[in-house]
Amino acid sequence: MALEDILKKIEEDFCQKKEIILKEAEAKKEAIIKEAEEKAEALSKDIILKATEEARLEAERQLIREKLEIQKELLFFKRKILEEVFKKAKEAISLKTIKKKIIMPDKEIEENLDKEKFLEEIKPKLEISVSKILWPE
Repeated sequence: MALEDILKKIEEDFCQKKEIILKEAEAKKEAIIKEAEEKAEALSKDIILKATEEARLEAERQLIREKLEIQKELLFFKRKILEEVFKKAKEAISLKTIKKKIIMPDKEIEENLDKEKFLEEIKPKLEISVSKILWPE
C-alpha cells in the first residue's frame, strides 16, 4: 500500500470517528437539554402549586380575620343593647328593700339586700334570658 493510500485511509477513519463523536455529542446535548427542560417544567409546576396554595391560605386567613372582626363588632353592639336593657330594668324596679332567704338545715335566715347588690347578682341571669329572647340561635 502506498503512502498516499495509508494517509487517505487514516483520513477516512478520522472522518468516520469524528462523525461518530459529533453524533454522540449531539445526542448527549439533546438529552441534557431535554432533561433540563423537564426539570424546569416540573420546578415551575411546583412553584405554581406552592404559590396557589399560599394564596389560598392567605385568602382563608383574611376571611377568618374579617369574620372575627364582624363577630367582635356584633358582640360589642349586643353588649351595649344588654347594658341598656339592664339600665332600663334597674330604673323600672322600684323596690325599697329586697330580702334574701338563706335556708340552712337547722334554720332559715332573712337578709336585707341592697338594691344595687341584688341587681348585680341577677345581672348575668338577666343578660342570658334577654339574649335568648333577642337573639335566638
